[in-house]
Amino acid sequence: MKPNGIVALLTDFGVADPFVGVMKGVILSAAPGASVVDIAHGVAPQNVEAGSLFLAYSAPYFPVGTTIAAVVDPGVGTSRRAVAVETDRGWRVAPDNGLLTRLLRSERRRAAVELTNAAMLLPNVSETFHGRDIFAPASARLAAGVPLEQMGEPVDDLVELPIDPPKRRGRVVHARVLFADRFGNLTTNLSMEEAPGGVEQASLGEMNFGAPRFSYGYAEQGAPVCVWNSFGLLELALNGGNLAAHIGWSGGERRTATAVLASASP
Repeated sequence: MKPNGIVALLTDFGVADPFVGVMKGVILSAAPGASVVDIAHGVAPQNVEAGSLFLAYSAPYFPVGTTIAAVVDPGVGTSRRAVAVETDRGWRVAPDNGLLTRLLRSERRRAAVELTNAAMLLPNVSETFHGRDIFAPASARLAAGVPLEQMGEPVDDLVELPIDPPKRRGRVVHARVLFADRFGNLTTNLSMEEAPGGVEQASLGEMNFGAPRFSYGYAEQGAPVCVWNSFGLLELALNGGNLAAHIGWSGGERRTATAVLASASP
């Protein structure tokens, strides 16, 4: 597999500050022929779990040979490692904080290194902006064809997030809310594969969402509705409204939705 020159970026930096633009500048300075693509920069701040989910569901849509730099990094400047991983689909550069957990369950890992070769990074590494000083230049080098083994020392003990599945008892499933998108729709951890017979109804607190619809517009304006979203996960929403704001969910607390399955069989 050869790098295709694409560097895709996923961060929680937002777009109001210059951080993403600076990363792109570093990449293009180190690899002038690179094509830099944005996946997302609106991951909820410091939400490694949501970043892991976004990364896993985005990566399959990029061509084989793509380099992805993912930076959701609440531990920046601490002893957490910066790593690069070669999989059967490309190169993935990220803090070693579990951000790669879900992706590495769907892609086969070939090798991984800690980014310790200073020659591949910016000369002065800050304590607060490793996206600029470590992840951007490392991604550029990989996209330009520098072999992974030249980037640093091998590692085989990458940090993994604990991924707790929905809790099921008979036909009743308790699914955790993972994140809210910019529309205020809430994505849970219940997948279609875990409900092969379908869902009869879903609820969140006192709100009843009924059975999943084909799309949001099948509910009346402002009404609760649930769908199987594009990730294949159960999503709760208000048609034309913002469910997260409606229930006061900021993302910092645990919320559980309840689903009643159409069948008790697995």
